[in-house]
Amino acid sequence: LPVHPEDVAVAAWEVVLEPDVEEGDPTGSLVFSIRVPGNVSPREVTVPADYLASLPADTPVKIEVGAIGADDNATFSEEDGFCVNEDEGCED
Repeated sequence: LPVHPEDVAVAAWEVVLEPDVEEGDPTGSLVFSIRVPGNVSPREVTVPADYLASLPADTPVKIEVGAIGADDNATFSEEDGFCVNEDEGCED
């Protein structure tokens, strides 16, 4: 790499939280997405309580975070295994 990733300026961060459900499940369309400036401090976002309340009990979700450069070049990371509105627990 010509520039170490830690030295690349981030113009914006994009955070997406979405249900991790089977294709065709209508819950899958309930996506929360936000883009914030790269210099946001602290580096955190709050997911609205209304959004979380709109999801059924025991909804598995995944979170994707993207670092977007000034030239719109982007790198995204995804993590799954989260459960929201936990009642009986999400299946693994």
